Amino acid sequence: IVGHIYAQPLYWRPPSSDRGLLVIGTEDDTVYALDANTGAIIWKVTLGSPVPMSSLSCGNIDPLGITGTPVIDAGSRAVYLDAVVDEKGHPQHLIFGLSLRDGSTLPGWPVNVSAALEKRGLHFNARDQNQRGAVTIVGGRVYVPYGGHFGDCGNYRGWVVGLSLDDPKDMIAWQTRAPGGGIWATGGISYDGQSLFIATGNTM
Repeated sequence: IVGHIYAQPLYWRPPSSDRGLLVIGTEDDTVYALDANTGAIIWKVTLGSPVPMSSLSCGNIDPLGITGTPVIDAGSRAVYLDAVVDEKGHPQHLIFGLSLRDGSTLPGWPVNVSAALEKRGLHFNARDQNQRGAVTIVGGRVYVPYGGHFGDCGNYRGWVVGLSLDDPKDMIAWQTRAPGGGIWATGGISYDGQSLFIATGNTM
């Protein structure tokens, strides 16, 4: 496995199959699917170039790629995750949907979070935002929580971004009123059947 692993590895077994997969995302922006019995690589895909810490205001992960735990949607046989990708020296948060069959990117994905929010008149500073909490699927949407980097630097807020699995252009979003207030918990978002719950910290 190339790259540090901060995200929880996930297990998935296709229906009517005796071979399970371990799905692993790394800080090198690479996703692996390993045979759970033998450890053999079934597929792997690199989603872009990770961001060196020198390109960030602060932090303690070098390089920075996939940090938050992805989520599997068994019905569509897909895995969803956030990857920080270096695009011409500018860190960007891209939300991917990948097929569990072969790792290919699903139609309409990835979604550039900054660009999508800008179209809605909202500012998301991708360089100062980090994505540590686990990704969640509720009601046909993938929800991604955001906070800041270690060192609590720059212009960041706590964010929750929700994208429709059927139409990733269908986005909803929430942010903390004050700067800071990052969603740091690795467990991510909780759901009680009606509402989403998050905990924030470091609100200024």
